[in-house]
Amino acid sequence: SDQSHTIEISADAGQSGNKLVEKIQVRVPLPAQAYNIRVQCKAGTHAVSNVRLPQVEWSLKSLSPADRGARLTIQYQVRAPSAAGTGAPQLSPSPGSSQSALAAFVDFEVAGYSVSSIKVDSLKMLVESYKLFKGVRYVTKAGSFQLRF
Repeated sequence: SDQSHTIEISADAGQSGNKLVEKIQVRVPLPAQAYNIRVQCKAGTHAVSNVRLPQVEWSLKSLSPADRGARLTIQYQVRAPSAAGTGAPQLSPSPGSSQSALAAFVDFEVAGYSVSSIKVDSLKMLVESYKLFKGVRYVTKAGSFQLRF
């Protein structure tokens, strides 16, 4: 018989130095055999894509430390492999299948915050004819952050 699965993901500002976390993108690839995909979220927007492999994309504009956080719930079913000799094709495990490790890929930014605590004390430019703008902007970007579960 087919198997039902549920994935719950929570997001909050966490240890962002009391700064706003912005441009949050979460992508959750699902097994190739996933169907009947249902998604619930009370914050942000979500989309389900089935182009190559099924996946859910969740976007949040921002989260502040004062926010209670946001939650995404994904429910789906996976077709069980058919019995040999029934004439139905066998489904073999592939990357992203239910036999593989599931993961979520996360991107975000925190403006005005340096995770490494490295600060620029001074900056001297030689052979430049313009005056520098006073101050330095710090931006923390996640790049491609992967959470496995």
